[in-house]
Amino acid sequence: MPREGLRRGSRVAIIAGILFLGISVVPDVSIYSEGTICPTSRSLLPSLLIGRAAASPCPGQEWAISYGTSASGESAVAARQTADGGYIVSLKAFGGTGLTVLLKLNSTGAIQWQKTYGTGYPQPHSLVALPDGGYAFVNNDGQADARLVRLDAMGTVLWEKLYGGPGSDSMVSIASTTDGGFIVGGVTDSWGAGSLDFWILKLDALGAVQWERIAGTPAYEFLRAIVQTSDGGYAAVGETDESYGWALKLDSQGNVVSSTRMAGKGSIANLWSVVATPDGGFIAGGSGSVLVRFTASGAVAWKKTYGVGSIYGIARTSDGGFVATGLVKLSVYNVDAYVLRLDGNGNAIWMKTYGGLEPKFSSLADSGWDVQQTSDGGFIVAGETAAFSLGHGDAWVLKLAPDGSVVPSCPSGIGASRNVSASNSKNVLNALTITTGPTSVALGTGSSTVADYTALEVTQCSS
Repeated sequence: MPREGLRRGSRVAIIAGILFLGISVVPDVSIYSEGTICPTSRSLLPSLLIGRAAASPCPGQEWAISYGTSASGESAVAARQTADGGYIVSLKAFGGTGLTVLLKLNSTGAIQWQKTYGTGYPQPHSLVALPDGGYAFVNNDGQADARLVRLDAMGTVLWEKLYGGPGSDSMVSIASTTDGGFIVGGVTDSWGAGSLDFWILKLDALGAVQWERIAGTPAYEFLRAIVQTSDGGYAAVGETDESYGWALKLDSQGNVVSSTRMAGKGSIANLWSVVATPDGGFIAGGSGSVLVRFTASGAVAWKKTYGVGSIYGIARTSDGGFVATGLVKLSVYNVDAYVLRLDGNGNAIWMKTYGGLEPKFSSLADSGWDVQQTSDGGFIVAGETAAFSLGHGDAWVLKLAPDGSVVPSCPSGIGASRNVSASNSKNVLNALTITTGPTSVALGTGSSTVADYTALEVTQCSS
C-alpha cells in the first residue's frame, strides 16, 4: 500500500518523517501556431526552443514515465506545469531521514535536471511554481525545524529559511498568495493545546513572518493542505484526534471564521486536499473518497462519496469543474492510481485508472498524489508505481489528454475506463472547540546541501 504519511511515534520521528539545461542534438520538430516549436521525439530541447509552449501548448504529448533508482524507493508527491511548457516535480526518496528531490522535466517528460536539497520528506501540496519561473517548497529539515526553500528556474537556491520553536515543527503545505507572498501550513508541538496542532504562517515574498497561528485541541491534529480562498481568506484541512477530518476557514488576518469536524469516526480518517472555489468557499477531499463543498462562511453546501479510495489531490478545471486523484483497490494484487473528472456540482463525468499488478505480498501500490490541469486542457499527475518500478517503488508521472487517456500503446492497465457515480452523503458534522493563538517562532537561515540525483526514467508509453 502507498506510504500515506505519518503515524504516531516519537515526536521528532513524526515530524522528520513528514516531512542546465539539457542540450543535445536538436530532434525532429513540428512548428505549430504562434511559432511554437514542439519536439516529435523525447530528446532534450533547450528551453529557448520551446519558446511559447505554455501559451500555445504542443498537442498530442501524452506519456506515462517512472523515475527511480534501484537503491531506494521514490514517490512523486507534487507536479506543476512550468512557464516553458515543462514540469517541476517534487519527489521524496525513502531511507534514513529521507531526501527531498526535484525533477525538472520537459514537455515530453525527459529529465532536464534533477537535484536533492537535503534531508526531510516533502509532502503533497508542498511545492509551488512562481510567476518569475522559480519555485518554492516546504518540508522538515530532517531534524526538528520547518524549512522553506526558494529556488530560481534552474533549481539554484536563492534563499532558505528555518522556522520553529523548542519542540519539533514541520511545514507540509504551501500556496502562493495574491500579494506575492505565501501561506504555509504545518504541524507543531512547540506550542498549542496538544501533542501536535495545526500551524499556519503568513509570509511575505522573502519568507518573513507577517502573522502566525496555531489551532488545536488537547488531542492530536495534523494539517495536510492549505490554500488562499478567493475572498482573501484561507482554508486549511487535515485531521484531528487521528480519526476525524477537520476543515478550518480563516479570514485574511488569520482569525477563525469556521471550524468543522467530520463526524463518523473511522469512515473519514482525514481530509487530504483542498482547492478554492470562485465564491470564496472551498472543496476538500479525503479518505473514503469523500468530497465536501464549503461556502465562504464555512457552511457545508454538499458532501459526496464515489466508492473509490482516498482523494489525495484535487484541482479546479477551466470549465468550472474539478479533477481528483488517489488510489483504488481493484483486486488483491492490483491497487491502481485513478483520476476522477467532476462537474461543478461534484457529479462524476469520467474516471480512469492507471497501473498494473503489484508483486505478490508487496506493501507498495500504484497511486496518485497530486493532479493539476495543464494549459492544453489535459492533466499532469504525480504519484508512485509498484507495477512498473525498478524494485522499491518508483515515482510516477502521467501526462494525460483532456479525456484522461494516454496513448493506445500503453499497457492495458494504464488509462482504463471505470464506472463511477456520486452518492450524496449525510452531512453529519459538528463544530469543534479549539484553542487558537499566535506563536513566537524563531526564524533562522538554512543551508541545505544541494547535489545531483541519479533517477533513471523508464517510459511505459508516450505519443
